[in-house]
Amino acid sequence: MMKNTITLSILVLLLAGCSSSGTQKDLDVHPNFDVSADMAGDAGFDTAGPLKPTKVDEAFKIAYLYMGRPGTKAFGRTELMVMDSLSGKSINVTGKQAWSCSDGCILSPDFKLLGVYVASNKADVPPDLKIYGLDANLQPSAQPLTTIKGVQAAHFSKDALFFTRKGSCPKDQVIDNTFCMYKMTLPMGQNSKETQLFTFPNTTRDANNSVYTGRFRVTPDGTLLLLLPTIYSQRVFTWRKGKLLQVGKEICHQINPTSGTCTGTGSEYTDHDPLGLAPDDSVIVAALLEQNRDLRLRKYELNTDLTTKSSTYSNFFSTPGDFTQLKCVEKLRKPWQYTEIMGDIRFTRDSKSVAFIAAMPCGDNMEQPWTDIVEVAVDRIGTGKPLTRDSIFRVTHNPKGDTPDATMITNFKFSPSGKYIVFIGTPLFQTDGKTPVSGLGTRHKEDREVFIIAADGSALPIQITNTLDRMAVGLWVK
Repeated sequence: MMKNTITLSILVLLLAGCSSSGTQKDLDVHPNFDVSADMAGDAGFDTAGPLKPTKVDEAFKIAYLYMGRPGTKAFGRTELMVMDSLSGKSINVTGKQAWSCSDGCILSPDFKLLGVYVASNKADVPPDLKIYGLDANLQPSAQPLTTIKGVQAAHFSKDALFFTRKGSCPKDQVIDNTFCMYKMTLPMGQNSKETQLFTFPNTTRDANNSVYTGRFRVTPDGTLLLLLPTIYSQRVFTWRKGKLLQVGKEICHQINPTSGTCTGTGSEYTDHDPLGLAPDDSVIVAALLEQNRDLRLRKYELNTDLTTKSSTYSNFFSTPGDFTQLKCVEKLRKPWQYTEIMGDIRFTRDSKSVAFIAAMPCGDNMEQPWTDIVEVAVDRIGTGKPLTRDSIFRVTHNPKGDTPDATMITNFKFSPSGKYIVFIGTPLFQTDGKTPVSGLGTRHKEDREVFIIAADGSALPIQITNTLDRMAVGLWVK
């Protein structure tokens, strides 16, 4: 078992008294909190006073992949770690195995199944996926329960494993540049059977222009979310119980002024653009660049059968012309504005707000983007106008600039109750748990550690992992 060098309880005490310099501001405000004048005056952008470190009182499990960093003895292995939120103690799930998660792993929502990718030695051949059982002590079964060949992407729901393979489903018409979606019902064993669900894209026209790579999302109840990016457009799809449905209309990167159709020779879109489905299935929110000018939060209100009731939007950030060329022009951007949305969009447990990573990779933040976890109320989306400053609530408060006092956030998950957010970001502290990371080296830009913060933004994040030879690259919460 890998020893967790710093427990959560110790970090809470250390964080309360740390400072990054000798100024009075740094003595009573954590370096991860920005109280600059340009943020004052609006909810979510200021505070009544110095915040205290987050104190966790909810019992849950945090699983994360810990990848060996180049130049260390740990390089070449990626371990699956599981930490208890209250004690801070970690279990190294894969530490005693000949294999590790170096080629990637997936974890079932109940932490009872572990999928381990095994890369092929042949170029352009997708990896196999070996499924291991995990016992009550989180120890893997001696042998895989089953092995699935040639998997492009895979995710567990509560009662099934969904995965894609390159090529049309054998039961469907052969179309080039497509993928087949499969389902394997749990529990899993050597005799588990694959069920072909659908080919995606499912028309020759879409496939000819597609840049889809086989990725998708799945909700705990087994609803699939898919994006179909082409060289000129983006479309959202859902699948549930045999029905593949397009959500809303095609989103265009550019529009031909004469024909009104989507045009383009390259794509600003991917099959992993920011997207999320509310827990109550009432709404989908996506973050998409439209007409090469407006980064929009687009809201799709859904009927109970997932058909589209309405499609509305609010602009998150806009430019007067070419977005790529103009997004970093400082005079076109207000000090509080971000220019990108990264990763998944996650809904709060009550389905009333969405949370996501907002970023601004411009100026002094070109190399390491300014990032924060922010929330926007769903009812604020849909006016057709720009979101106002008071519509964007900052859960984290990172300062701008090329500084080790900011953590660059790359992934996050809500705790089971929704009271806390667990996230991965660049470290703030050296391995003693109290000395701020120096800006002289590269660790504050290249390393990744795990943090917990109160989801309502009422407290500072606490860094709950801290080693020099490993970096966090994956995250699950139960």
